[in-house]
Amino acid sequence: MDVEVLSFAELSKEQLYMILKNRFEVFFLEQDCVCQDMDDEDQTPEGLLRQMGAYHAMLRQIYPDKEIETGILWTRTATYMPLSENRVTQALVRARHLDDPLEAT
Repeated sequence: MDVEVLSFAELSKEQLYMILKNRFEVFFLEQDCVCQDMDDEDQTPEGLLRQMGAYHAMLRQIYPDKEIETGILWTRTATYMPLSENRVTQALVRARHLDDPLEAT
């Protein structure tokens, strides 16, 4: 990833547009993963999907009118893996019983 620092006066119209456009989106990225890197979403451990589902649900409440995107940055390979809203939401639904002390025992 290249980082470029510019003053407002140095921004092109296209760069300014992208900055303003991105202010209307919410992007959440988990990059502190202690598990082995995976290549695709279907192989992502259930615990990570549940965690990202919880982040997604929280951000949906905070920013109800914004687009929410969740994903994982695999730091070892410097690759970003987006996670679909449906996949992380369903993982969180599957974890609901974990909050019930009677069912968890």
